[in-house]
Amino acid sequence: MRKLFRLPPADRLLLGQSWIILLLVRITLHVLPFKAIRTFCERASRRTDDWARTEVRMHILRVTRLVEIAARYSPVEATCLTEALTLAWLLGRRGIATNVRIGVARRNSRVTAHAWLEREGLPIYGLSDENMYAPLLPVGPDARR
Repeated sequence: MRKLFRLPPADRLLLGQSWIILLLVRITLHVLPFKAIRTFCERASRRTDDWARTEVRMHILRVTRLVEIAARYSPVEATCLTEALTLAWLLGRRGIATNVRIGVARRNSRVTAHAWLEREGLPIYGLSDENMYAPLLPVGPDARR
């Protein structure tokens, strides 16, 4: 709790938003078809990418860190998909366009799925070099091009 109160007020607000959106996304994934969630994320994104590149990078890192904290303390399981959708929504509301990517990989004769977030074609959340997934479905404002 002490760490929470040490955060700047803007970060505390963003952390609270992250936590609430994680819960809403998790519930919504069980109730609505994925196409409806995809449309919602696309509409939430405001295309105002007029920030300086370093400013965008710093903001992405800040929001990502807070979403990770919210996911860690969420009362429901936070999956890669709920985290990626939450982060996409929060960044989109701040004018930073992203795409949620969903991919699959075969490991030990099992097929696994994973979701991650990209910006300008590069992974910004949820995908490291050792994760090799074949992308199936992009979700976001640039996905239908």
